Amino acid sequence: MRLDLQPGIELASGRFTIIAGPPQIQLQLLIMAASTRFLTLYLYGTTSRILYRLPRGIGGVEVQSSCTAHQLLQVIREVSATVVLVEYDEEMFAALDDDQRLLIEEIGQALHDLAERSSALVTLTTLRFDRIMTTIARYADCVVVYADLPDEAESGQGRAQPGPQRVQAQRTLAGGW
Repeated sequence: MRLDLQPGIELASGRFTIIAGPPQIQLQLLIMAASTRFLTLYLYGTTSRILYRLPRGIGGVEVQSSCTAHQLLQVIREVSATVVLVEYDEEMFAALDDDQRLLIEEIGQALHDLAERSSALVTLTTLRFDRIMTTIARYADCVVVYADLPDEAESGQGRAQPGPQRVQAQRTLAGGW
């Protein structure tokens, strides 16, 4: 199974992908997953930035909340869905200190293992990266980061739509000495 989020960004079965971007991207992903015939599980922490934005009448998604990182880990280890979407909740991890770094690594490993073991499409969505997301990202097969493109209001073209971050290659010694 695969979902094409945007041209060039394909989410596939058996892969653990992290997507960092605005809630609209996360919502688009959830709606696409819900429209498939596959069992979709949406996991979130104590609050969700996405669920209240879902159109009425959308079905095909099982929703589950995890109040602690330990609960999230337990659910990930027991899940049997084909599509698993996890919304990162900073507050859930805020209480963890550096001594509990192993728990964060276990969550990253469990998400990767879930994708590999059950050929599930596993995606963790976040608004931004922090130290915890950086740790979990080590276990991801793919990381997609959306960023606002430069504001084109000066050129009269309006505001650019958010898209995948494009990094321009540095030209070393351009034009000679």
